[in-house]
Amino acid sequence: MRIEKQTISEQVVATIRKQIFLQAYEQGDALVEAELSKQLGVSRGPIREAFAKLESENLVTKRSNGRTIVNGFTEEDIRKLYDSRILLETHALSQANKNEVVEIVPRLRQCIYDMEVTTNEVEADVRFHMLIMKLSGNKTLLQLWKSLEGIFATLVDITSDVSAPNHERVVERHRVIVDAIHEYDLACAKQLLNEHLLEAMDYCTEGIEQIKETYNNGKS
Repeated sequence: MRIEKQTISEQVVATIRKQIFLQAYEQGDALVEAELSKQLGVSRGPIREAFAKLESENLVTKRSNGRTIVNGFTEEDIRKLYDSRILLETHALSQANKNEVVEIVPRLRQCIYDMEVTTNEVEADVRFHMLIMKLSGNKTLLQLWKSLEGIFATLVDITSDVSAPNHERVVERHRVIVDAIHEYDLACAKQLLNEHLLEAMDYCTEGIEQIKETYNNGKS
């Protein structure tokens, strides 16, 4: 896979992150700038930026000798990430005020429409959940969520084919959450959001294993 010219750094990060999740790079493997630069067709600058971002996500560690080592990524890591996401999003929802609801609900409905009719379902899904965070009006909460945004986008991207047969169910999950928010029934909305994210976690833990097996068989 070669990287397109626009948004090079983001694409490099997403590419390497995806390979770590699929265990193309396993725990203890060294990531080599020169090799990745040649493989992806980019200069070393975006590779170094990607390493810094991946280190901030605790996916790699830069050692004192300058080597960048993969920390690995397991099913338990997925569950911990989703636990954190549930805490952040449900808390943000509990802090929603009516002025924010009036402004953001139409944008949430637009995200649902985009999930139904566009090919970029991942972007629409991530945008939907970012708007959930914005309902609280708490910039600190939003910043914490954004620090995990890339990880969740990559997980959704990896498992989107696996969850495709349940596409209508996933869209409906989002729709009923918005309906509850619109009615300002935040307790109901929180419960629905919690159920949706637990289901999404299961898609990830089950789906990533299927895709990883196919991916690794293709390498052999």
